[in-house]
Amino acid sequence: MAVKIKKLDEYVALTVEAVKVISYADYYTQKPLFTSLRVKNSLAEVLGGLTLSIYNENGLVVNTQKEIGEIPFESAVEIEIGNILSPLYFVGLESVKEEIVFVELRKDKQLISSQQFSVMALPFDYWEGALGNAEQLAAFVRPKLADCARLKTEVAAQLKRWEVASDLNGYENADKNTVLRMAAAVFSCIRRYSIQKTELDFAQACEVGAGVKILAERKASAVETALFFASCLESMGLHPVLLY
Repeated sequence: MAVKIKKLDEYVALTVEAVKVISYADYYTQKPLFTSLRVKNSLAEVLGGLTLSIYNENGLVVNTQKEIGEIPFESAVEIEIGNILSPLYFVGLESVKEEIVFVELRKDKQLISSQQFSVMALPFDYWEGALGNAEQLAAFVRPKLADCARLKTEVAAQLKRWEVASDLNGYENADKNTVLRMAAAVFSCIRRYSIQKTELDFAQACEVGAGVKILAERKASAVETALFFASCLESMGLHPVLLY
């Protein structure tokens, strides 16, 4: 005999595990918001007709509804949710903010289980710090920055003074010595700006997006300078590796 729907909350469990910190870099790298999203059916019969809803009141995530197929009796299923982060949210975010994400499970539009969790949302140019994923620093390598184009012109002039022939088009028609000279020219041109070093606290979320204004303000942390250096190399067709 089927269990009445008002009793389903005793037999159906929704388990939610998610990341603690989220940023635009997570959206860019397609990192999932959930580390685990599971629905368990403790009934002695197959359960179907379930709908999972995910939302946030401030637009951190794109409001999502997912139909769940049949769950075998006394079984649990892992629910796969794609990248539901909203890039527009991070563009308008000016400071670190705690957000609440709601997850609700319904059958025939009747709520049978719900969970909510908090996540720290970071502004557009922030990295989650040493406790996070170091590989996400690569998301802040931005070869299309205006200052990269500006420096590229200066690098071309520097190579000409060194009598090095290069069209700054990466590895094409360039031997290893030419590539090394290109990198050296980038370093030389950045050094002329006498960029003042600022301190950065890696123990917590921190801003690493100074590359958009580094030549104008002439100050940046070591990480921001390295990211700008890598951005300039990328703009010239070279592929640097960040070591952290």
